[in-house]
Amino acid sequence: MALPTIFKNSVCYESFEKRELPICRGCGIARFPSDGRKSSALLAHQAVCHQPDIAEISNLSLSDALERLTETLENESGFNHNSAFLLYHVDDMLRAEGRVPWKKRSFAAQTIDQTSVALHTSFRNTVMSLKDESTYFERLWACPGMPQFLLTCDLRSNTYSGLVARYPDGVRGVPTETLAKYNAECDTSGEWLGLLVIQILLFSCVIPQRGNDEIEKDGEGELRNTPYSTASWSRLVELMTREDRYKSLMESLFPVPGLVLNVARNKPGEFVKCLENGIVPFLLSCSDLLAAGEALHLIPSNLPALRPETRLEIMAQMWSYISNDSTFREKYLADSSISDPFLRLINAIAVKIGTKVLQSRPSIKPQISWIKNVQPGIVDLLPQLADFSGNENKMRTFLDGALQKTVKKEKQ
Repeated sequence: MALPTIFKNSVCYESFEKRELPICRGCGIARFPSDGRKSSALLAHQAVCHQPDIAEISNLSLSDALERLTETLENESGFNHNSAFLLYHVDDMLRAEGRVPWKKRSFAAQTIDQTSVALHTSFRNTVMSLKDESTYFERLWACPGMPQFLLTCDLRSNTYSGLVARYPDGVRGVPTETLAKYNAECDTSGEWLGLLVIQILLFSCVIPQRGNDEIEKDGEGELRNTPYSTASWSRLVELMTREDRYKSLMESLFPVPGLVLNVARNKPGEFVKCLENGIVPFLLSCSDLLAAGEALHLIPSNLPALRPETRLEIMAQMWSYISNDSTFREKYLADSSISDPFLRLINAIAVKIGTKVLQSRPSIKPQISWIKNVQPGIVDLLPQLADFSGNENKMRTFLDGALQKTVKKEKQ
């Protein structure tokens, strides 16, 4: 049986970068530089180097495949030459099941959801009990096909994959009524294996904290400094900055805001890159998580490192989040001293600076009354913004100057 296309992707098994390299003669999948070095990654791969039993795994029923995958996840040395293809096969069968009409499915949706949680739990429990988790992850990432699968598999839901393929502008180009018609927000097929994949990527970035029973805190461990941790973080950033990705994976990404906060505190340069790449909408979508709010709270101190266009875009995103949320507005109108730290933060960042949205357009005027109750100073910007209404560059310069003054004022 032919090797699935995903495993033909050229990924270096040392740096985990996508680059053209010679293929391993043993497994026919892994790729290493041809410099003759005996790196630790190559030694780890040699322990699991073998061609996957594609024909055998392809013939497994979904129940049998899930049983074997569970055994793999529960065994400290369970990952081997078949593991990546087993993940691929399970994902393929689950998605196929998701395309079958409800009444004809062999697996009920609830059963699939329970199965995905069970796989995630098996992996998490195993990692938490390991005495030598570094060797475990070196082996995992050395398995034939595992880097390709973890770094390039499509984790979008069936609905989003189908809709985005039809609209050239991506998910933002899909009409709201179309999303509603296809019930895109309720399609959890991206979560079915995504829950496990995200947890693998997360624990590849941080050293798990023993005794931690709260999944949302899984990202708060010590950050790893390995090639596979760098690749895992880049992959998570990719998922967090693509709307059709993170909307397909909201349950799976539940512990990731804690990792973002961890990175923001310990690697501010990486956090700045995330902001430049557009991570703010994802953090706003996690508004029920304290970690997301705390990560957003660190944005003002990093604003000087951002491009002016990015600063304005972030402000616009936050302003849009507030102005489009009727419940949010009602809360502020009823009580200007909101106790929720996340809501306070979004308001403070969004309305104290002003954004492109604040260009004296008629649509903004109905909201001025409730803004006055929270941040009266923002209203003073409106007349000055009106002076620049015909000059976008001057408006950007003015808003950027106001932003810098605010940052300096906060530091005093």
